[in-house]
Amino acid sequence: MRPLHVIGILLALALIGGSLLLQQRSAQQPVSAAPEERAEQPGYSARDAEIVETGPDGLPRYRLHAARIEQMPRDARITLADIRMTFRAETGTDWTLTARRGRMPEDARRIELDGSVVASGQLPRSRETARLVTEQLAFDTEAELLVTRAPVAIDWSGQRLVSLGAVADLRTHRLSLESKVHGHFTP
Repeated sequence: MRPLHVIGILLALALIGGSLLLQQRSAQQPVSAAPEERAEQPGYSARDAEIVETGPDGLPRYRLHAARIEQMPRDARITLADIRMTFRAETGTDWTLTARRGRMPEDARRIELDGSVVASGQLPRSRETARLVTEQLAFDTEAELLVTRAPVAIDWSGQRLVSLGAVADLRTHRLSLESKVHGHFTP
């Protein structure tokens, strides 16, 4: 036998023996528990961030500032924390919305706010500011609608209306109160 053949046979035997030894060791070790599922990590995350959407004229339609913005890759939904949003309606009136939390789809056409939600803006043909206070509010940025099914208080000119649910159309300046409407007006 040639020396090269002997070396080749010895190497093959060493490889076989090494792989058998590794198999034995792994069989003797206890099977570890499956790794715990980790909470989904955001696709992106930003702190002290601002989203600006512009209109066809290139001017800002709204500015949304949040202490934290995260997008989850699974559904592309965006979550927001400590929100302040300014919005200019097509009629030229400015509105401000604040909330503790919010969610919106990737296209940002609808923003769902919850936790101490306040919407305030100037009433048409008036210098008075109206405030809408509730715990949940959806804002359709395309239709310029503020919608809530939760209890809501509307304050303006020292007057107050309370209702269960409301729809405020910022284009037509119409406010529809859904049910259980209560108010007291003084001259």
